[in-house]
Amino acid sequence: MSFDSLESIQAFVQQRVTQALAEDAASRGADVPQSGTGESVEGEITVDVDGKGFVRQVRYDDSIAELDADELREATLQAIQAAHADLRPGGRPAKDPTAALHDNSVDQAYRDYFDQRMAGGASGPFGAGGAFGGPRPGGTPGPGQPGGTQTSI
Repeated sequence: MSFDSLESIQAFVQQRVTQALAEDAASRGADVPQSGTGESVEGEITVDVDGKGFVRQVRYDDSIAELDADELREATLQAIQAAHADLRPGGRPAKDPTAALHDNSVDQAYRDYFDQRMAGGASGPFGAGGAFGGPRPGGTPGPGQPGGTQTSI
């Protein structure tokens, strides 16, 4: 993507925010189950999970007394997986809400914009001859260029 002004980046950011809010609202729709229940294969363990998939309750049948530690662990995991599957009918995976955190499109838009300005592709403070850009008019070096002036704060 190429942006020619800060206003165009601002419009892009607004579009991304609007899209993210719409996706969030859709993910919170009324058809989203508020809980799920699952059982182990043998039915000796039942697990209830909340709408986010966190375990709310685990119920054990008396027959668990016959299970060793590995069998108990396996049966418990089966029941949790079944409860998660019940929470997502059709077995489709829930959308990862943290995926949006890895979207760097806004950051990249700003980087591209300022890189273009620093390379002399625009006027203004970041363009050629600007306070932060390339050589000044008349060929005198700008700040940060060999022979240019440096200002420290």
